[in-house]
Amino acid sequence: MCEFCISHGDGEKWYLNAANYAEALLRDVRREKYIEDFMPGIMAKGGRWLKIIDRGRRFVPSLTDRILQRKSEEMKQVHYGQVIPLEDVGAVLDIVGQVARLPCVCRQTLHNLEEPACYLLTTSPDALGFQEILGRRQETLPFIGAMENVSPATALAEMEKLEDRGMIHTVWTFMTPFIGAICNCDQSGCLGMHYTSRGMRLFFPGEEMIRVEHEACSACGSCVEICPFDALSFGSIGSIHVDGEKCHGCGICRRACPSEALALATRR
Repeated sequence: MCEFCISHGDGEKWYLNAANYAEALLRDVRREKYIEDFMPGIMAKGGRWLKIIDRGRRFVPSLTDRILQRKSEEMKQVHYGQVIPLEDVGAVLDIVGQVARLPCVCRQTLHNLEEPACYLLTTSPDALGFQEILGRRQETLPFIGAMENVSPATALAEMEKLEDRGMIHTVWTFMTPFIGAICNCDQSGCLGMHYTSRGMRLFFPGEEMIRVEHEACSACGSCVEICPFDALSFGSIGSIHVDGEKCHGCGICRRACPSEALALATRR
């Protein structure tokens, strides 16, 4: 169980606690300012900090690691996430009811690619509340122009297709504990995954992990190929081995398995 489940979920999955999506949280003045500056900040500094981290790990690795670990703890207070499986994506969408799709700022920053892979969430009925806040900065106007309100059912169907492409689903806070978005991430286009792979963890693994039904497994390797965390490998018994330390419980390997030999089980 991740620490947010204890702090913000009463011992259950914190992202299924409706209080963490409340409009009253969105209307906090400090949070509004954070959201207003969020996307311009990523576009201006996100890619540059990756280069700084790479240089630091090359020349002063131990110091860089300590700085990244400290920064990771600080980020838990402002912008942090968790991997969730598709089933929980549906449960989150049932809670919020209000969804807007917009281009991913990470992909825009890293690859100058406009791809609608992010979904803003809130229970607010007034255009999600985000549109007015984000629109205060000139840099975000292209994103606002591409923003489109969609039904929860449509959002879920679209994210299922993104999962088929190998993307994982993550929920994110905007000044914890307010959850404002579900993002669909891969290793190439997600700044959160880039930072985490370099030692500045920005999201928790999911509450579940993959279990292999060895009798059904044909060891075809489809799951090994699609796993974004290198958690699956060929075992010594002619099937697949799961590294519990690496498995983030995203569940996308299940869709790649032709034998239906994979399932999620509670991590604890």
